[in-house]
Amino acid sequence: MARSARSLTWPSVVLPGEVPAVMIGVAASIFLCVPETDQMDEVGVALGVVLVLELLARRPFGPAVVAVQAGVVLAAGLYGATSRDSATVGAWFSFWPFALTSLTLLVTHRLGDRVRVDSSRRILIEIVGVAAAIGVARTGAIQPTIGPAVAAVAVAVPVSIALAALVVLARRPTPS
Repeated sequence: MARSARSLTWPSVVLPGEVPAVMIGVAASIFLCVPETDQMDEVGVALGVVLVLELLARRPFGPAVVAVQAGVVLAAGLYGATSRDSATVGAWFSFWPFALTSLTLLVTHRLGDRVRVDSSRRILIEIVGVAAAIGVARTGAIQPTIGPAVAAVAVAVPVSIALAALVVLARRPTPS
């Protein structure tokens, strides 16, 4: 029997500080694509403030704040990547942690109660996504042409999906 849609509401799924922490990883990935930009410092400080406020409030702020964060980070990334297609690919791919986590949650939700993704596994999947984005940023997106960036994405996507599947399917150790 599949879990109800009600069990996937925002506050019940997202931990306080989780989204801002991942967004800091996204911003770091963008910065690594275009390290000569200077607007990312202010973006990082703003994301740090949101992270601290969420932790102090002990609840996530919600989708509207996430949308503002994503818009600011993406705008800063695309501004920094101006006239360099490889960095533009890197800026867009920097949001892969959210896409990977969403894809994983969608697939596991469709599988019903046979597979569950708790918060620790979801955070591991987000870390895999951030690592993939940083890998793309440092290998392909920092190059002067678009080809290496596209090749890096073509490698990072299936590898990170496979790692996410391993995280989901890994058995928990039984207490002794």
